[in-house]
Amino acid sequence: MRNYLFYVLGLLLFASCSKEEVDNRESIDFYYLPRPCELMEINHACRQDMGKETGESDMDGVYYVNDNVEESVKVEDYLFRVDVGNINSEIVSDPDYSLEDYLGEHDVDMEKELDRYLEKKVDGTLKSGRLKSSSEVYAIMAGIEYRTDEVKRLEVISDVELFGVVAGSSLNGYVELFSAPQYHSFLFSHNKQLIGSIERGWSLEKYMSVRPLAAASLYLRFKSVPEETPVKAKIIVEMELANGKVLRSESDAVNLLP
Repeated sequence: MRNYLFYVLGLLLFASCSKEEVDNRESIDFYYLPRPCELMEINHACRQDMGKETGESDMDGVYYVNDNVEESVKVEDYLFRVDVGNINSEIVSDPDYSLEDYLGEHDVDMEKELDRYLEKKVDGTLKSGRLKSSSEVYAIMAGIEYRTDEVKRLEVISDVELFGVVAGSSLNGYVELFSAPQYHSFLFSHNKQLIGSIERGWSLEKYMSVRPLAAASLYLRFKSVPEETPVKAKIIVEMELANGKVLRSESDAVNLLP
């Protein structure tokens, strides 16, 4: 799913909009993309230190997330991304694909909450709402995905033993949330109150305690390195929604290194 989600916000939300003479200004035009929760997909990712890549010491410890993972990755850098929605890469590649055909019903209250939140985050001219054109000369279009289904249960398991836990059993106690800087996901509680951006370091227990609405995209990572490494594993995520629907997805195998 990573090829079709509209997450340009990571590079935009905290950037100032440049101002030129008269009304020749740059603005960010937000539009909302609600989708029903019908499909789930898991993809491997990893964090990468920009200092090590560029050789610039002042960039040491500054990470970005790479969604293209090699066959092997150290556990301390390993992430897996869970995407939930109703489209996938096959659907998007269809020449007859139309974005509007796959949108769910807009939730006015949730979008008002997002309006207020984004107005505090963006310095410049904010225009938000449905798909539309802007009157500004230099308008950047930024789509925000959101879901309206409450998550009742979320389980992370593996097809092999990890952390001494037998294959197929819950690994939730060894997993935490991770926020990717180039993406932006929002956390809504079951009563559609916007808590804010998804933050790294939350345990799954804490995340589930707010009775969250499903996130369009959620990055997860292991809190520590399992003794079983190096090991080849598939990550499996099962999500039960409050409406009774159960979504399940299994990743490709990846070599996890100590």
